[in-house]
Amino acid sequence: MLDVADIDLHYGAAQALRGISLKAEPGKVTCVLGRNGVGKTSLLRAIVGQHAVSAGAINFEGKDITRLSTVDRARSGIAIVPQGREIFPLLTVDENLQTGFAPLPRDQRSVPDDVFSLFPVLGDMLRRRGGDLSGGQQQQLAIGRALVMRPRLLLLDEPTEGRPRASSPPSSRTSAAPFPICARSARWPSCWSSSISTSRRNSAIISPSWTAGPSSIPAIAPAWRRAP
Repeated sequence: MLDVADIDLHYGAAQALRGISLKAEPGKVTCVLGRNGVGKTSLLRAIVGQHAVSAGAINFEGKDITRLSTVDRARSGIAIVPQGREIFPLLTVDENLQTGFAPLPRDQRSVPDDVFSLFPVLGDMLRRRGGDLSGGQQQQLAIGRALVMRPRLLLLDEPTEGRPRASSPPSSRTSAAPFPICARSARWPSCWSSSISTSRRNSAIISPSWTAGPSSIPAIAPAWRRAP
């Protein structure tokens, strides 16, 4: 589905990515782990077209999208949940969700019920301003907004940000509980998961196997538990 081949990325004279290759297959979760400043966010920005690559190629569903604009990539089915959520604080929850309509044809410009099934709190707070939500609620809103686009490829930058960590005794504060991300389709019950340590910065690339349609969005189900 996604094939990133030997890409470089520069910010002026500074090189952020050098010869990076990555593949994401349908129905699987691909995780990118690394310390601060190693280029995880830059990689996601390159995939969605927010920053042009200096070399290499990006292919999505067999098509070269390396030079496509961000808008055209969104229309092709690529969505991102950015680090820091980047919701509109003065817009209501409902209005924030509706911003996901932009790449959709008019007959699909509705918020699927599955978004509220996955995140019930959003349905209860439709008229509340986004800036009045807690950090975890804003993260749910950012994911919900991305799911409104009915993406075929969903990128999440720091998906655990704003979520409470599992409690742990003082003696084990440095070891965080694993964060299993489960990606499933509303029509396909199969589940794929990847255990990510919340003690590291991380990003996830989810390629759910589902067909485009107003009621067949992928669901992201985080599960929290104590480390064994």
